[in-house]
This record gives sequence, structure tokens and C-alpha cells, in this order.
Amino acid sequence: MDDEFHSRPRPAAQEVDVWWGAYSGWTLLPSLVVCVVLTGAIVWGTWTFVERRNVQWTFWSLAGLLWLLQLVRGSRRVFGINYRLTSKRLFIEHGHWRPRRVWVNLADIVEVSVRPVPWGAWTGVGAVVVRTDQGKRHVLKGVYRPQEVAGLIRGLSEHVREPQPTPVLRVDEVPVSRLAEPAPAAPDGHELPR
Repeated sequence: MDDEFHSRPRPAAQEVDVWWGAYSGWTLLPSLVVCVVLTGAIVWGTWTFVERRNVQWTFWSLAGLLWLLQLVRGSRRVFGINYRLTSKRLFIEHGHWRPRRVWVNLADIVEVSVRPVPWGAWTGVGAVVVRTDQGKRHVLKGVYRPQEVAGLIRGLSEHVREPQPTPVLRVDEVPVSRLAEPAPAAPDGHELPR
């Protein structure tokens, strides 16, 4: 029975998750600073150019619209962009209600690089650019620790492209002593199957 188990072909290695990530909120830091500056400009503009009785309404309307746009923009990116790296493929998903899903075989990846973003050195965020042998370019935007992720993708793609040796058992490699051994006997004197 043991020989029967070892003689069966082994299944191919299963695809397992290696890394899972999403658009980092730290990428939005420059636009948040711009929104704070614009909010200050709205305060100054309403106090300077708007009649006293309409200042509060004007300020809340303009600032509310600005921050609502920033909230929608940020949530679409943070909650709508996901990345998953498995032992065989890289999955990229964009969107909420009708997501656009793209997957790339790791064996097809020929180049992985990192593209800096504003304040990326300070926040630890960047973009990972993946090029395939078909000439397609995929950009993973807003990735936290992009150097590590790029190294992981690069290493896995090189590992997948390497030919994997398949173990072969030849009869001439089995020790002769194993072939010549008598079958073990049961306590009642009968032979046990091997």
C-alpha cells in the first residue's frame, strides 16, 4: 500500500496567497494638504468678498463641497484598489460596483520597477510598475513599502520561470538489499503484504 502511494503522480503545487495589499491612505497626504490650504483660502475669500450675512452659508457650501470631493476621491482609491500576489499570478482590481479585474502570470513578468510619488520617501509609499513579455505595463499605485513589494514580485517571477525538476525514481537506483528482503511475517506465521 505504501508503494502504491509513492507511485502515484504528485499534483501540481497549489496557488497560495503570498501578499495582499491595497491603495495606501498615505498616498493621499499631498492632496489633503492642498485641501487644508484651499479651505484656508475659502475662509479668507468669504471674509473678504462676501457680505457678512452670507459668510457662514458660503463658507460651509464651498468647504463642504471641497471636502466631499476629497472624501469621494479618497474612498474610491482606498476601498476600490486592491492587489493580490499569489505563487503563480498577480491580481489587480480597480473599482467598487463594477470592478475591473486584471491578472498577470508571474512567468510573463520581465521587469519590475518602483516609481516614486510626492512625499513617498517620507510616507513610505510609491508605485510599482510591472512589465510583461507581451509589452503590457501595469502600475500598482499607492503601494506601501514599494521596494519590498517589487522585490517580492521580482523574486517570485524569477522562481516561477525556473524549470522545476520532477523527481524520477528509477528501478536501478533502488538498493538491491531492499529488493531482496523477504516479506515480513505476521505473528500467526502468514506473510504480510508489502
